[in-house]
Amino acid sequence: VCVGWVLGQESTYDETFSAIEQIRVSIYLNAGGRLFFSGAEVGWDLDLFGSTSDRAFYEQTLGQDYVADDANTYWTQAQATGPLGVLPAMMFDDGTLRGDIAYPDVVQPAAGTGGQVALLYATGTTAGVLHGNGRVLGLGFPLESLLDPDHRSLLMGRILALLCPLPLRPQGMPQLGQTLTIDLAFPAS
Repeated sequence: VCVGWVLGQESTYDETFSAIEQIRVSIYLNAGGRLFFSGAEVGWDLDLFGSTSDRAFYEQTLGQDYVADDANTYWTQAQATGPLGVLPAMMFDDGTLRGDIAYPDVVQPAAGTGGQVALLYATGTTAGVLHGNGRVLGLGFPLESLLDPDHRSLLMGRILALLCPLPLRPQGMPQLGQTLTIDLAFPAS
């Protein structure tokens, strides 16, 4: 089972992961669960302005370390390799579509977690981290803020392929508003 925690621009006022949510997420992950999260203020809320337990959750459970409040770009960097594979440069919202993602978090793998950089901003700073356990991936900007719907579908598809333990094979490319057939194969016991 995979869980997506999509936070948009929730921040300290909204609590990106409340104390109760942190407990529930930790229990889920300790039982072998897999988590994808995205949001422009998660590190700002938990690591910069959070309590000691918030910081511990962010760094140890989510596997990230907050670096800066603003990546100073609205673009990711194209990549040829990495845990998410080949990806084009992708633009997230500068106010064109829904709302300006003015302060996307710059993050890095937390010390001692064995994490790896999964996605970069166009400036070369880190936009996404895969925890060393291979079961938690987080982005410093909201996934849903990618302007190109094909880029949203591509990135989400890569995230699911990386994190989801079940062999899901879509028949074709996902398109908003259309049905997508997905083959699901369960391996023999």
